[in-house]
Amino acid sequence: MKSFYSSGFKVILLFSIILLMGALFVFRGDPYKKIDDQHLLTEDSFDISDVANGEVEVIGDGGGLKDDPESEESDLIVSDVGELLSNRDSLIDLNRGELQVGVHSSKKEDLVEFEDRTGAKTDIVAVHIHWGNESAFPKEYAEEINRRGATVFIFWNPMNYNRSAEQQRRFHFDRILDGSWDDYIDEFIEDVKNYGGPVMIAPMEEVNGYWTFWGGPGGLYGTTEEYREVFRYLHERSQTASNVQFVWVVNSLSVPNVPENSFVQYYPGSEFVDVIGINVFNFGDPWVSFDELVRNSVVELRSYQKPILITSTASAEGESKALWIKGLFDSPYFTEGPLQGFVWFNEDKERNWLIWSDSESLDVFRTGVQNIKKSD
Repeated sequence: MKSFYSSGFKVILLFSIILLMGALFVFRGDPYKKIDDQHLLTEDSFDISDVANGEVEVIGDGGGLKDDPESEESDLIVSDVGELLSNRDSLIDLNRGELQVGVHSSKKEDLVEFEDRTGAKTDIVAVHIHWGNESAFPKEYAEEINRRGATVFIFWNPMNYNRSAEQQRRFHFDRILDGSWDDYIDEFIEDVKNYGGPVMIAPMEEVNGYWTFWGGPGGLYGTTEEYREVFRYLHERSQTASNVQFVWVVNSLSVPNVPENSFVQYYPGSEFVDVIGINVFNFGDPWVSFDELVRNSVVELRSYQKPILITSTASAEGESKALWIKGLFDSPYFTEGPLQGFVWFNEDKERNWLIWSDSESLDVFRTGVQNIKKSD
């Protein structure tokens, strides 16, 4: 068969790639902001205001913002988002083109309230399952979610949230890989299989965040290589259930923002990941917009050529919360880019993330949902 490219074209293409790589290298600034020796986030070592001010460098374009937001590369990311981030793939139903709207809701009563107050017809309902606590697949709740035509999304975390870090030994990577948890894993997946409805499983979320037992450089549970092995192990033991999609979930910003904590260090491999998830939160100190929080992570993660979902997002209370929500719905990463949808973390926890923390925020959210359904 004749080659599509001529030899001359190949030479030109190779030369162009070399020039582009050189340009990108020139535009990179200080490789990363200094973090303390333990790679832990402290008030002295990291300030989220550095993100808003553009002072935190991106390691591999994932985990922060460029240290020069006015640079040519940053302008490319912002102004050419339509060109860079086109080609949206369907996430759950290949025949549906509309944006997916979801909610983190642990029980039926909360789900009903969310739908009633927001007017949203939820596509995804997310719950957390902790291996050391409420570890079973939530069969009855899953059936309710299925009756509503939504997909069950499970953050599947090997931990006991009532125990200290020192008391998590039985969840360490070597314990999972030696088969100690096989009975639990197999029973859980069998329940998922018997349920039959669509299920998305996200093991060990936010691995690039120092606050997780399984994440960060020198993590408590083991090495980054062992993390990847465990993810693959769980994926392989889940192959008996054809109704499962595996989701690799990262935090939008890598903390600490060092090379050994960049996205690429943790990616399990394309054959083990069906969907990529990003968790995105505006803690309000300082105020950071949705687009600022996801800009670089979306661009880098798109290179894996997987559907991308905002798997957990919310904004803290404040005078600008309604504006933040409007920015979420208007984001070009949804309207023109690869993001398939979002799951709102509707909880009153570290902050009051509830969508109805004030009436203006609720009104903006309702309008945003209505506009999505009208446009699809």
